[in-house]
Amino acid sequence: SPDEIKNIYTKYGKSSKRNSNSFVGQLGIGCKSGFAYGDNFVVTSFNNGIKTVYNCVINGSATEMARMPMTSKDEDGIEIMIPILSKDIKTVQDKALEFFKYWEVLPEIKGIDQSKVDAVIQPFRKEKPLLSDTDWEIRPSGYSYGNDNNKAVALMGNVPYEINWSVVSENLKLNGEKDTIMFDFLRRNKVVLKFSIGELEFAANREGLQYTPVTCKIINDKYNHYKS
Repeated sequence: SPDEIKNIYTKYGKSSKRNSNSFVGQLGIGCKSGFAYGDNFVVTSFNNGIKTVYNCVINGSATEMARMPMTSKDEDGIEIMIPILSKDIKTVQDKALEFFKYWEVLPEIKGIDQSKVDAVIQPFRKEKPLLSDTDWEIRPSGYSYGNDNNKAVALMGNVPYEINWSVVSENLKLNGEKDTIMFDFLRRNKVVLKFSIGELEFAANREGLQYTPVTCKIINDKYNHYKS
């Protein structure tokens, strides 16, 4: 609704997801992330038969919105359009494919050759893990994805967060040679650890984990579960 759009998109830190741990979000920053790239983006709301186009413009420290309503037969929903420079299209596509390959249900990706989608996503999905369980998997280091050939990720709410093993190892209790060998095996291969939304703590920009005692303990518990 117009009030919801105004309250959420013009107030930093405002979110409609704080009352549930079943959603990705809650910080009230992601919906304004278009401003991290440029000074405006467009939000189109389809609500109760009314289509309203909002031009979101950042003006100093405030966000302004120009509103243009019209009747519509579309289903209720939200469309967000962020204009990008042509020189950045490939970068955006590459990052999107790396992000979406972890999703159980892929979104419909338009404007990109399907062969490129298949080249990034299908090998990852078809590659058989060396070891796996319901909430973790270990892939061979010979499979290359991303810039770091031995990247490990914590997957929470379909969002992959890179794991810094150097930080984690300081909080792990490695007992003897067997533990050391097993931990080295993790670091030498590709690891995906799966968590429920809210289990780990992440940085406000959502680009990485916050290695708080809570996060380190959860990863430590996951490691001990794998070890057993």
